[in-house]
Amino acid sequence: RNRLSAKRFAQTISETPPPPAPPASEVYQSDGSVNHHDTFWRNDNFWTAVAKAVPGFENDPALARIRGFMDNLKTQECGAGRDIAETGQQVLLQYEVPGLELLSERQAFPSPETFQALEDMGDSISIVEWTKSLATEVAPVARDELRKLLSAKEGALLDDDAPFDDLDFASPWRKMGWYGSQWMSLRNTRSTMPETLKKMKVSGIPYCHRYVGVARLKGRCTGTVHSDRRPYLLAALVPLVGTEGAGIVAGRDLEQQRTYKETEALLLDNSFPHYVYNHSDEDRFVLIVEVWHPALTAVERDALATIFALNDRMTVLALSMAPFGFSDPAIEAAIESGEVADPRFWTDLAYGVE
Repeated sequence: RNRLSAKRFAQTISETPPPPAPPASEVYQSDGSVNHHDTFWRNDNFWTAVAKAVPGFENDPALARIRGFMDNLKTQECGAGRDIAETGQQVLLQYEVPGLELLSERQAFPSPETFQALEDMGDSISIVEWTKSLATEVAPVARDELRKLLSAKEGALLDDDAPFDDLDFASPWRKMGWYGSQWMSLRNTRSTMPETLKKMKVSGIPYCHRYVGVARLKGRCTGTVHSDRRPYLLAALVPLVGTEGAGIVAGRDLEQQRTYKETEALLLDNSFPHYVYNHSDEDRFVLIVEVWHPALTAVERDALATIFALNDRMTVLALSMAPFGFSDPAIEAAIESGEVADPRFWTDLAYGVE
């Protein structure tokens, strides 16, 4: 990866300098994945940058739970998790927000009405309203843009039988963890479905930092059982193309099953064990938007968005690597244009397409 580009990027930023890149033995784990725990979460320079960017981060009572989250990021072992006996969730200790689980009943497939009992926390739009907008306003636009993309040469899917690490950066698609699954990050390919992103923004969808994109599952394929293990978010899914005979199974004992309905957004707490299936003969495509858990206040969500945006930016600066959801070419282009110096590049899905 291009460290020279990262150096030029660093020169455009006037904020707290990034931490120096640690030795490779401290960055990479035995399986080759990046250990952000030791690279950033324990780095004082990183948290100095967070405190500078988030007003009241060190002493505002409204951010007490986020400071507890910070302590977990700093002190809990990277990759260590636990099963929550009361609910059946599987979570990473680093990513627990203290007390969050006490504010609502945790269900694998919560309904929007589940959260109506929570007091108004300053949201500009209620969960009932934005889930309706996602299904009835955003999805039709996404469906149209996806069909056009799939019919074009530049939207061609990857070869499912090619080696997993045989990357084709000319394609917007990337393989997921089981056969027949591919996904397209809308952060990485904003120009492929720009009207979808604009509609999502004006509809007030509370998308978070992680997964926003289109997921494809080949016909007659089933995913592996897994948990995303991040209890501070939910996944909202709406069907786009070929969802007849497809669905999700989830829960402590995988006892709950849901199928897709074109007029509804399906909410999944993906900290529960779950898997996807497609029993039909055609490809299934769904729009997946990971959103902040409704029990988080607006100020807490803003703080978390800043923490993860700085983490992504530091991944470029300190490691010269593309963060999750981005490809090397996309980041290199953003470095050359200077866009990565703008905080909105990391937090605004519609950045550059409005």
